[in-house]
Amino acid sequence: RFHYWTARPRDISAGADPTATPDEQVVERQLSYAMGACLLASRAFVDAAGPMDERFFLYFEEIAWQRRAGSKFRTAFAPGALVYHRRHGAGGRQEALLFANRLRFARWYQPLSLPAVMLGLLATAARAAMAGNWRRARLLLNPMFWWRALTKDAQPPPH
Repeated sequence: RFHYWTARPRDISAGADPTATPDEQVVERQLSYAMGACLLASRAFVDAAGPMDERFFLYFEEIAWQRRAGSKFRTAFAPGALVYHRRHGAGGRQEALLFANRLRFARWYQPLSLPAVMLGLLATAARAAMAGNWRRARLLLNPMFWWRALTKDAQPPPH
């Protein structure tokens, strides 16, 4: 699921029994996007959405892609699929990309949520500082991080 106001994805299977067989219809009602590590897109979808936006590089590219395709396509669930996903190699840039791309996504695709997303990231910085996670706190309190995240590339790709 993707939460509009926080621009944060949530795992719909959190807390579920990993050995239980999920109900396909229940899962499909809860889906709002398919993760990039395990999606299959039709030719019609690719023609409608165009290529994935490389400016995201990591995090939010699949959500933006699906948002650009519009509501004429549905997200489905394949309970029999087995997906092997090898960890990506973004190194220490992972967290910075996650936070910056959350801001970019909100700015480009749901601008009404941008103030809430910004406040959420400042709250994350405060929690990090209270927990002694100075690397995360410094990242989120660095004006250059915000400037790069909010000024890099003026517009999303055309729909």
